Amino acid sequence: MSGRICYARAAIPASVRCMAPSPLTAAEEKLRRWAEVNAMRDEAVREAAAAGVSIHQIQQITGIARTTIIGILARRPKRPLLRVVRSDEPQPD
Repeated sequence: MSGRICYARAAIPASVRCMAPSPLTAAEEKLRRWAEVNAMRDEAVREAAAAGVSIHQIQQITGIARTTIIGILARRPKRPLLRVVRSDEPQPD
């Protein structure tokens, strides 16, 4: 079969031909998954250090550079932008 497909005669919605995922969409999804996993990195490093795991051990297990681990431990965790306040909790002044 050669030539153009007439979607009206075939009773196929025109959007069907565009349903294959594009390489751009796949790459963006891969980056989103990576960002989700990477966002937990600092917390995991802090928890390990608090539990007594040495910086050397953290480096060996994770492959994160020693200077990066020291930087993570030196920084304070990011504060959440929003805080849930119960209705019976007094409002701050």
